[in-house]
Amino acid sequence: MSIKLHSFDNREDWALARSLTLGGSDIRDLVVSQYPEECTKTTRSWLSLWVEKCPEAREELEKAGRWPIEEKHTVNFQSRLSLEPVIAEMVAKRHDVAVIDPGDAILVNSDLPGVHYSPDGFIGIPGEVEPVGVEHSGLSGSDALGLADGLTEYKTIHPFMADTWADGPPLGVEVQVQSGLWISGYDHAILGAFVGYGDDPKRDQLSWEIEPDERLISEIAELVERFRVCVERGEEPTPCGLDSTLDAIRLLRPARPSKPRVEVTLGTEVRERFLAYNSLKDRVESLDRELAREKAEIEEAMSQAGATLGIVPAHPDLLPDGGKIYRYATKNGSTTLRIGRRAL
Repeated sequence: MSIKLHSFDNREDWALARSLTLGGSDIRDLVVSQYPEECTKTTRSWLSLWVEKCPEAREELEKAGRWPIEEKHTVNFQSRLSLEPVIAEMVAKRHDVAVIDPGDAILVNSDLPGVHYSPDGFIGIPGEVEPVGVEHSGLSGSDALGLADGLTEYKTIHPFMADTWADGPPLGVEVQVQSGLWISGYDHAILGAFVGYGDDPKRDQLSWEIEPDERLISEIAELVERFRVCVERGEEPTPCGLDSTLDAIRLLRPARPSKPRVEVTLGTEVRERFLAYNSLKDRVESLDRELAREKAEIEEAMSQAGATLGIVPAHPDLLPDGGKIYRYATKNGSTTLRIGRRAL
């Protein structure tokens, strides 16, 4: 088994490299989609993941009316990345370890093609990386890997989702950490998490030491292999778990029964009044549009007249016939034109 850490100088190249193979968040969705009760609105289906890895398949799905599917996958990179150094410091101090920041990098295993892991950090080898209780940066590639003894993973938790962490990390997060242990071959990791965003001093700080779960790793390996074969062959995956994220949401939040419809038969007089009302409403809307056009044309004419006479904006100015143009700035910075009646 050969483990390599590839470092990148910019986030664009790093993001491109991550998109070519299955990473921790992809593996998370492959597994979590098997458990409807664990799915959220951001959990991607196998079909969605397959289209991401096989973009050429999208055209065929669009022709068949099967794409786009209504899925929502968003990651607040900015909030998470801004807090990573703070979470790393908390992990280092609480667990009395040296934490290594690998920067923008991906970890690959020669025995596991088609997958990668993007480490948030490494645990330094005791006695090799000093001092403990702090984060060490500036190491990359083989240097960071040669001094690493385990993994660190960092998460930020929205306050509304705090309850889902009450009994420990949710399945999706557990899968991400276990996929990292599977790919890296390490035998332990530390997961650090903050509840909330920004600089709230009352933010809850959580951490767990995690060891490999052979049962979960076996399930991860099986599902990844099934999906990887579909990507290699360009074959659409058979429904595995949920067909789409919407299925998960329907299971978690079943729709309320609709209220019975009440039909009322209107008399002839009421129908005629209703039609007359709609006709009048259409006329009013048409007149509003006509007024807007006329106003725009008058403003343009006045503006041209003012420019010809050298009128300075933001001051009332006399037209040749004694009428006034009033110009004044509004709160949003635009200029409004008010025309005195004598100008007309």
